[in-house]
Amino acid sequence: MKRPAQWKITLAWVLCVCGFLYNTFVMDFPGSEIYQLSRTVARFLAYLGLSRICAWSLAKDRWEKASPEERRDMEREDRDERIQMIQGKAAYQTWNYMDWVLLVGIVVMMVLRCQYGVIGFVMANVANSVLYALSYSRLSKEY
Repeated sequence: MKRPAQWKITLAWVLCVCGFLYNTFVMDFPGSEIYQLSRTVARFLAYLGLSRICAWSLAKDRWEKASPEERRDMEREDRDERIQMIQGKAAYQTWNYMDWVLLVGIVVMMVLRCQYGVIGFVMANVANSVLYALSYSRLSKEY
């Protein structure tokens, strides 16, 4: 099992703590839609950090409780080309499906006349495409 980089663990903790502190101590401005959006984003980032911390903790526990044979199998799974190929194809299909989901979300928000929802879905769609392009570029240089 590959241990996550220290900066990833630190980032997850920072997201978690800062998000919860922001939601707890920042004053409430009920009429401000931007404020509500910022609290939602902070809450999302906090839960994202918390989920990463939990996932790493569960993986570490699973690794520590495994027998030496099971550990060898886990390491082999990380390097298995067939599994990597399947994961790559699944990621590509998920990316394609996500484009359609985001486009449907944009249309629904337009029909409901929710301006901030449209902006959010457009930004999510752009972020999805940019992240895919960056990952593809990095991986094509690596392999």
